Parts: sequence; structure tokens; C-alpha cells
Amino acid sequence: MVRSTVSRPDVAVRRESLTVAGRDRTFITARGRTPRPGPVLTIHGTADPLAPFEGGIVGYRGRFPKGMHLSAPQTAEYFATRNGITGEPCVTQLAHRGAPGDATSVTSYDYTSPGASPVRFYAVHGGGHVLPNPKRASVQWLWGPSTRDLCAADAVADFFRLPTAN
Repeated sequence: MVRSTVSRPDVAVRRESLTVAGRDRTFITARGRTPRPGPVLTIHGTADPLAPFEGGIVGYRGRFPKGMHLSAPQTAEYFATRNGITGEPCVTQLAHRGAPGDATSVTSYDYTSPGASPVRFYAVHGGGHVLPNPKRASVQWLWGPSTRDLCAADAVADFFRLPTAN
């Protein structure tokens, strides 16, 4: 998805999980195209069993390797730099809405600069390879835990200023 967002931002549907990027960034400027700045939203769990938060080999719990990727924070920093943002992000801890014993939490990193397309990165501490949804639980043994502190659909609608049914 990063590939289509970078090479064709005019037609790409930006998804809420964009953390697959080559460590050497070769495909980011594939086929001689210069990436165009655009708003980017990423959500990544620190306990993701497929795409490690810290970067490295994409695979399932170390098996079935699919290649290398940047860490989640490096991915957000890459897009911020690409968008012309040089300052540090504004860091916000989201309110905890989990049930007692829910060990997840969410931190938002907002990269902004006047005239630049924004970048927002949500780090789901203790979260797996899931789209956070407070009303639906994922198959934790397979994908890892989710969080009730963030709803991915609401985050996407808010960030891209899309109309919602609420």
C-alpha cells in the first residue's frame, strides 16, 4: 500500500496501516517517479506479530519472511520529511477506554508544518496487527491484541475530514 500511495497519490486509497516500506527505500522512488507529498495516517501495534514495530523482517512471528521494512516511527518520519516537515511531532496520549486489565494504550504523533500535508502516526502500545475497533475483538492468538482506545475508522474519517454516519 505504501507503494501505491507514493507512486499514485491521486488515485490511491490511503489506508490506516502504511508501515511496509523497504529498509533501503528503493521502491519509494521506483521507476524514476518523484514521490508527491500528501497526507498520511499510520497505525501500528507494538506487539504486531507480522510487521515488527521496530522494523526488520516482515513475516509471521519470525517465519515466512516477506522482506524488510522500516520501523513504524521511521516510516512516519520518512513521510513527514517527504512532506517537507522538519520539526518534532506533537505527542498526545489518548484517553484509556479499555476494560480493567486491558494493557493497551495509544499515543498519537502529529507531524505538521504550515503549508505541508500532515502526517499522523498512532502507536498502539501492546497492540497487534489489527485495525483497532472498540466494538469488535480480533482473533488475538493469530493477530495479537486490539485496543478500545482508538477506532481506526473514526481516526481515518477525522484525519481525512470524511463525513461519518454518527
